[in-house]
Amino acid sequence: MEMLIDGEPLEGRGFGGGGGRETTFSFDYTDTILAASEGAPTKIKREFGEAAGGMSMEMRGEAMEMELASAFDGMTLTLTEKDGEVEVEVTDGEAPEDERLNGHWMALAIDGLLPEDEVEAGDEWDIEGEDLAKALGLGVQRILLDRPERAEPEGGEGGGRRRGRGGMRGGTGGAADMLAGGDWEVTAKMTEETEEVDGVECAVIEIKAEVSGSPPQRERGQGRRDRAAGPTSLQQEARQESSFSGEFEGKLLWNVEGSCPVSFSFEGKAELNSEMVRETQRGLMERSSTQEISLDINVTVEAGKAESK
Repeated sequence: MEMLIDGEPLEGRGFGGGGGRETTFSFDYTDTILAASEGAPTKIKREFGEAAGGMSMEMRGEAMEMELASAFDGMTLTLTEKDGEVEVEVTDGEAPEDERLNGHWMALAIDGLLPEDEVEAGDEWDIEGEDLAKALGLGVQRILLDRPERAEPEGGEGGGRRRGRGGMRGGTGGAADMLAGGDWEVTAKMTEETEEVDGVECAVIEIKAEVSGSPPQRERGQGRRDRAAGPTSLQQEARQESSFSGEFEGKLLWNVEGSCPVSFSFEGKAELNSEMVRETQRGLMERSSTQEISLDINVTVEAGKAESK
């Protein structure tokens, strides 16, 4: 980050390279098809196993770690498709807020990466950005993860910083939400390569993706100093521009004999650039920052037979 006042660097205020933040998120679930029509499920039982996450960051030169819980840990849902909409019922566990029962999916998420027609080695096809985001689970963090509480400062009570609000509403979407809302250009190619996974021959599908866009702007109120000083002609609304872009590569392994996906890996980097200009009582403030976002996602699929009743 770089900050200038009337073209001069603002020194001695802790600006410059910021500390990194790493967020991990994992969940597993088992789908049992209860009803189907024309080869597509119309009613399924979804049993979540472990769903949790973690966050580590650096604040004021100190490392800080936080566990992220999920209300969906161990929960069972029944999903029913009606008129193109997915209705969700919690059949085991305590139901979270209604808004967190929206955005769930019926079909296997990575099926959206597959071509509509049969393909052979060397063939390519395009993938919709929405289908890629769903396959990567970019939109589900905000649904599945609970909003974290702020950690207490070291030294326990009386440290001068209050614990923030927790709660059941989802959160921690962050960069994942931003990328999910970007403009994607995605191409898949059926290669001539094969890989063996647990004795099963799998075709290798390569995926290349580029994303660009602008993150949604959050509304912010006046700072404490501005409020104390009262409105003046110098306190104008900040002019801010932000954009991001990135390149990623993925590999989908397809069980040829069983006609089902086996695994999907996806990784790459994006860069978020922001610039802000604002008139203040101290002069013209200019701030520019660059953030690098690394993404590493792995999905595995196992097929099994439902228990007979």
